[in-house]
Amino acid sequence: MICTGCRVSGARNIKIEHINQVKNTIFIDERKTDTSPRYISIAKSDMKHIMDVISTFAISYDGYIFKEAGFIINLQAINNALKSACRVNNIPIITSHALRHTHCSYLLAKGVSIHYISKRLGHKNIAIIHPCILIC
Repeated sequence: MICTGCRVSGARNIKIEHINQVKNTIFIDERKTDTSPRYISIAKSDMKHIMDVISTFAISYDGYIFKEAGFIINLQAINNALKSACRVNNIPIITSHALRHTHCSYLLAKGVSIHYISKRLGHKNIAIIHPCILIC
């Protein structure tokens, strides 16, 4: 989530077929707005890391990456796993949505256009990103 800026719903909906290793893109299938479904470019190193992690567990029969016991992992499970990782690494506890804000902050710090960031985050219009800028 941190390398795409996607919402939890987008991460939960990722299927193996949504990942294009040649183009280093991931299709994010969010349905919050009509601009939410989109392709996101990621760094080659991020793609390698994602594929290395995915290779360590079985993909479900329907292609979803984040499934456990036949069900797509829920928000609470994601936040609990993140909380555990934060505790193990002795860092402040954050929520999954904070990863989206961190992604936005990183892009802003790198001088990336607000218009590009808004599109990348799947916002319907640029006005939606302003709260993120205030947080950043």
